Amino acid sequence: MAGDVGPLYLSRAAVGLGEGISPPAAVDIIAKRVPVNERSRATTFVFGSMHAGTISGLLVAPLLIRVLGWPSVFVAFGAVGVVWCIWFERFFSLNRERLDEDLQAVGAAAGDSSTVGDNGDNGRVPWGAIASSTPMRALTYIHFCNNWAQYSILAWLPTFYKDELGMELHEAAQLALLPALAGIAVSFVAAPLADNLVERGVGVSRVRKLMQSVAFAAPAACMLACVLRGEESPHLVTWLLPLGIGFQAFSLAGLYCNHQDISPKYASILSGATHLVASLPGVFGVPFTGWLLDHTGSWSFSLFVPCLFFYLTGIGVYAKWGSAEQVDFNLKS
Repeated sequence: MAGDVGPLYLSRAAVGLGEGISPPAAVDIIAKRVPVNERSRATTFVFGSMHAGTISGLLVAPLLIRVLGWPSVFVAFGAVGVVWCIWFERFFSLNRERLDEDLQAVGAAAGDSSTVGDNGDNGRVPWGAIASSTPMRALTYIHFCNNWAQYSILAWLPTFYKDELGMELHEAAQLALLPALAGIAVSFVAAPLADNLVERGVGVSRVRKLMQSVAFAAPAACMLACVLRGEESPHLVTWLLPLGIGFQAFSLAGLYCNHQDISPKYASILSGATHLVASLPGVFGVPFTGWLLDHTGSWSFSLFVPCLFFYLTGIGVYAKWGSAEQVDFNLKS
């Protein structure tokens, strides 16, 4: 239906509903089947793959459009998703017994602390205890901070390159791939580092806070350098800004593992709750950045200053109130 964007909006909303289920489901599997000293690598492998998907999609889509037209992008990517779902369901059906044995082995190795977690709950979710948990509130806030920077920078980066640095649109689009590439490279360092620290006996809370502090402090430093030196060294901004955003991959060994640490039993629910709040920057933060840009004409004030605020306050909030200690929410409800 050429020219009718209604079905497009509807299909995009349906995709969003499916994507909303995926992160909590992945977190639940990792929480119940992966020991704590391997969670950073497992979480990074799952969520870090989104960077690979972003790069692949942005590289493949133009070729499909050029050869088969724009509808081919939706058809091809949708077909790949259907094939993957069929394979995934078949894989679990054929290997369920072995996976259950692995689950029991993980529980035995961890003294059941990584797979059991809470007492009986009679089938109800202790929402009140979850909402009143200080570590959970801290985790929710830093997830919001993480996504504010990520969504706003990635959404406005091509426009920034084009309008502020005078690049051609195709050059700006190509450079927009750099944060994802940097994220993949950084994740190869962050995940093994976090798991090795846990294996050496460093407290899990300390490891999570260290990883998350790097995830916020490194891009904040890069962004501050862009603000202070951007007019004098535009080429520095071209490479430094994507590198800084790439350092947010340390969050995969920080906040993205923290749901599983706090409560393996309710990890999927905790993940869904923080992802709900963390989706708000995509809804409000990106247009708010544009509104500020229209009213101030300053990229530093509209794009960088809010990100710096959330980076720095996120570090402080998580350092003071964040925790990886397990919480029995049923006892608190």
